[in-house]
Amino acid sequence: IAKRKSLSPLVMDGLINTENEKTVETLIKNEDVNIPEAVFKKLGVYVMSRKNLQEPLLLRPEVDERIAEILYVCVSNEVRDYIRNNYNLTAKELDRAMQDTLSELLMQAGGEFTVSDEIMQFAIYAYERGEVNAENLTKALRRSQYAYFLALFSLWAEMPVESVMGMIRRQNGSGLVAFCKSKGVAKSEFASLFLLSRGLRSGEKVVNHAELAKSLTEFDRLTQDEAAKLVNMWRTSPDMI
Repeated sequence: IAKRKSLSPLVMDGLINTENEKTVETLIKNEDVNIPEAVFKKLGVYVMSRKNLQEPLLLRPEVDERIAEILYVCVSNEVRDYIRNNYNLTAKELDRAMQDTLSELLMQAGGEFTVSDEIMQFAIYAYERGEVNAENLTKALRRSQYAYFLALFSLWAEMPVESVMGMIRRQNGSGLVAFCKSKGVAKSEFASLFLLSRGLRSGEKVVNHAELAKSLTEFDRLTQDEAAKLVNMWRTSPDMI
C-alpha cells in the first residue's frame, strides 16, 4: 500500500500507525505521493528514535521552511545542522515549534508524569546539545511539563525516572537538596526548583514555607563532597533513596 502512486492523508496516517519501520520507510521514499503538513508532523515524531529515516524525510520535495521547522525539533544534531544551513529559521520560530511538538507529545503520553519513549528522545536531543541544566529544568516546571522535566532530570542525574521521583519525594526535599548541591547549583536556582517541583512531591502546588526553610537550612549545611557521595550511593543502590 505504501508504494501506491495515490494515497489519502487518512491512509498515510494508518500506515504510520502500523509502526512497521519498513512500511513507514517505503512511504517516506514514495515520491509519487504528496505528503501534507499534518502527516509530516506525525512522521517527525516517528523518526525521532529512528535516525536512519530522518534524512530521507527531510529530503522529500515538499519540505519548505514551515515543514523544516517542524522536523527540526524531531531530528538529531547532525540533521539539525543541515536545516540551519539550508533554511532561514529564527530562534523564536524554532522555540515555538519545539513547544508545539512537546505539548503534543505530553498530551499523548497518557499521564501527567508519564515519560514516553518520544518524550525521552526529545530530552536526549536537549541533553546532547548541552541544554540540561537548572535553568531549563525550571522552565519545564514553570510550564507544568512534568514528564519532560523528569526525562531531563533523569539524564542529568544519570538515574532512571523512578529513582529521580524517589529522590525528589524525599522528606523535606532532602534528595533534591543533595543532588543540586552535588551539581553546584546556586541556592536561588535550587529554591526555584524546590518550589516548582512541589506538585511532583505532594500533588499540591501550594508553597509550604516550613518545608522550604528546612530545605534551605540543609542546603547551607551540606557540603558539595558530602552531597556527591550521597548521590553516587543512590545511583548504585536505588533502594537507599
